[in-house]
Formats: sequence, structure tokens, C-alpha cells
Amino acid sequence: MKKFNFNELLWFLTLVLSSILLIYLLKTSSISNFVHPKMDKYLVFAIVALLVIAVIQFFKIFTVPDRGGVKKDYLIFLVAIFIIVLATNKDIGTEGISLKGIKLSTRSYWDATGDHHHHYDRIPGGTIELLGENYYCYLEDIEKNIDQYKGRQVITEGMVYKNQDMDKSDFIIARTVMSCCAADSQIIGIKVIDKAAYPKSGQWVEIRGTLGSAKVYEGNKLVEVPTIISDNLTVKPKPFNQYIYQN
Repeated sequence: MKKFNFNELLWFLTLVLSSILLIYLLKTSSISNFVHPKMDKYLVFAIVALLVIAVIQFFKIFTVPDRGGVKKDYLIFLVAIFIIVLATNKDIGTEGISLKGIKLSTRSYWDATGDHHHHYDRIPGGTIELLGENYYCYLEDIEKNIDQYKGRQVITEGMVYKNQDMDKSDFIIARTVMSCCAADSQIIGIKVIDKAAYPKSGQWVEIRGTLGSAKVYEGNKLVEVPTIISDNLTVKPKPFNQYIYQN
């Protein structure tokens, strides 16, 4: 009678599938929807460790079976892998805003000293590009020095969010900012005024317009935040990765 341990086989499959999933997420950059790209090197180490453990685990499959039947703990890991696969292509959506809320101010990210710049040079002349890796640091600089940047042309993109209390021509263009992982992410928005285009909540749009400002409550404090008076709005396909990363 051949020795065959089904529980050890399940654990072996869990290790192999976990390794394959992490390799796929890294190769497609999908991992950036879960953790900050600065964590990639640690994930590479995790993949190597999982594969080494899987090789050792393979030889345990051909041992005397455990008593008590299949261990449910292993099945839980397999279900978790399946859930991650399903979550890979999810976007923030309006349901994400409903769960996390949306902030019109970056002040919640500032250090207690109030000095939390993520770049050394001020925003260059010309059109301000609130795009990609510049998004958060530029937005933070604009909010801290709002009088200096009022009237400047700006281009940005993000997801449209509207609620019942907003005027027809008003909406918020939102981006999700990640510091370490998806669990600590928060959604930052900029109020947009556009009297010509009326996008729907959940659409991904590119905005070109002029920077202005408005006052909103951040906690119990009234603060001045940037706004955009839109000159041109273009609906675009949602990008695969919608996160902005803090340096």
C-alpha cells in the first residue's frame, strides 16, 4: 500500500498556488493594487521562500495519512487565494468611497510639524500636471501655498464622484492614495466645477482647467483647499492601476 497524505498535498498546492499568484501579480504589476511598489523586493524574497518550502513539502505528500480527515485550515488558505484573484481587477468605485469616505484636504497626511513635502523643488512653470507620481506631492504643495498657484492651468484625471447635495455642475474628481498597502489607503478628491459637461459617478475622466479654491471643514477646522474650474473634460477608460503612491 502506497503512502499518500492528502493533507500534505493540500498544503503543497497552497504553497505552489501562492507562489504562482505572487509571480503573476508582480509580472503584471497588479500587486500595486494591494501594496506599495517599494514592497516588491520583499515579495520577491517571499516567493523564493515559498518555493523552497514547497519543494520540501513535496516529499511529505508520500507519508502516512493523518487521522481525522481533511484539515479545514488548508481549505481556508485556498479560498483566500481565490478571493485575491477575484479582487485583482476591482477598482475603487463609488462603493469604495462610501466605505472609506473622501477627503478634500491632504492635511490628515501632514506631519505634526506641518513639514511633509515629498519633493525638493517647487512645481515648475506652465500647466501643473497632477498626474502619476507628481499627484500627491504637487497637490500637497498647492494646498500649502494656495495663493501662489491660483489661476494656474492644471491637468489631472481620476474618478468622478457626485452626491445628492451637489449642484448639477459640481462633482469631485477622486484618487486613492496609498502609503504602504491597500488597507491604509485613503481617497483624496478635488472639487470640480464644469457647466458644460455632466459626467456620471464612477466615470474616469481627464480634466483641464484653472485652479481656484474653496473653504471646507477638515474635522472642526475650516481650511482652504484647491478647486478646478474645468475648461475641457474627456471621458477615458479606467486604468488598471488607479492608486497614487506616497514616497
